[in-house]
Amino acid sequence: MKTVHILSFNDRTVDMIFYLNHSLTFNKSLASSILVYLNSRLTIDDHVNYILSIITSRLYLLSQLRNHGLSMSSLNCVFHALIISRIEYALPAISGFLSAACKARLDAVLRKARRWGLTDLSLTLDDLIDRSDRLLFDSLQSPEHCLNHLLPPIRSATSRYHLRSRGHPFSLPV
Repeated sequence: MKTVHILSFNDRTVDMIFYLNHSLTFNKSLASSILVYLNSRLTIDDHVNYILSIITSRLYLLSQLRNHGLSMSSLNCVFHALIISRIEYALPAISGFLSAACKARLDAVLRKARRWGLTDLSLTLDDLIDRSDRLLFDSLQSPEHCLNHLLPPIRSATSRYHLRSRGHPFSLPV
């Protein structure tokens, strides 16, 4: 039996035990790594709860700024800095683990901010996920990116078929 120790930023140690059958069990109910929370069932629900607790307090802050006369363009800037940046943190990595209930809760917060007049941006979580995935893929295509070598080769420009255009120039394996 092997034991692996993971040190998180708040100096707590979480013991993860690997058995020979490659199953993983946690000694603690909540493991945090770089502020992305996973519970013992490896779901992101605890991370969404953490994000929502932060966002609700920031919505109150934004409402106070609006009440003191901050313009809508400035509110949009602060909204993006305080709310959208928190939702987008690690979104390409965790978007596949989000349940429909978690997505609905995050969408409800975005709708509430618009309803309260804290922003005039009409964003949904799916828009944020698509944008973050697109930004990640675009940055991967840069030759200087450390993961660029994992992409498939670029397809040749000559083709005897007239196919619809793709969103990328790579040849996909058959």
